Amino acid sequence: MVYFDSVLSSDCINIYSYGAACVRCGCCSKNTDEADRMARQLKYYERRIEDCRSFNRWSEIAELRSLQEKNIKKNILHFEKKSRDCKENLKRLEEEHGK
Repeated sequence: MVYFDSVLSSDCINIYSYGAACVRCGCCSKNTDEADRMARQLKYYERRIEDCRSFNRWSEIAELRSLQEKNIKKNILHFEKKSRDCKENLKRLEEEHGK
């Protein structure tokens, strides 16, 4: 699905839009197919988890590194929950539509 406008929807979750322009990922309400939207969100959250796990720009300052580690762990937990929620929603949609 391709979107021809660059205006963000109010429910944009993609940090790569920088809050300024639609990056046409299909994760928001512009994508009216709920199953496709959930699948795209799942892929997005899994990508974010991988980004966090592969983070390697650690500070040499101990206090900052500790904060980075704490934030990375919180982010992973957050995106793992979002990923689980998407999987549950996809399963529900499949059951509702008999797929």
